[in-house]
Amino acid sequence: MEAPLCQHVKPDGARCGTPAIRNHKYCYHHTTVRRLVPKATVYALHSPGIPGEPYAPLELPYLENGAAIQIGFMQLIHGAATGLIEPRRGRIILAALYGAAANLREMNKAEARGKAIQAVIKSLEKKKKPGTVKTRNGKVKKVEVHG
Repeated sequence: MEAPLCQHVKPDGARCGTPAIRNHKYCYHHTTVRRLVPKATVYALHSPGIPGEPYAPLELPYLENGAAIQIGFMQLIHGAATGLIEPRRGRIILAALYGAAANLREMNKAEARGKAIQAVIKSLEKKKKPGTVKTRNGKVKKVEVHG
């Protein structure tokens, strides 16, 4: 029997794909994130409980990838353009989004370096190694051995 998968959907539409914790909807990581990362509406000028408030449900996504950061920027731009975000709060959100984008770039660089190192290691393991074998007549012959 296969374990159910985490039901977290990333902002780019991709599902997590990690097995969910037993009797939970999410994997360990997303269960923890959902508990620790507060849901925060970007549009702080308006109370999130006002009936008919169209922007109350627009929350900053969990900034786990480029798509989430892009959504955050788009929400910030819209909120600033419509006057739904106070300027001071907008500057704080903008700085946080820039920080998240810079951090994501560094994480992607580190991941790319790790993949490159793994590729080099694999290619070195596959290179031919010189070896010797004895032929039927007892002579020693050099051969290429694959590792």
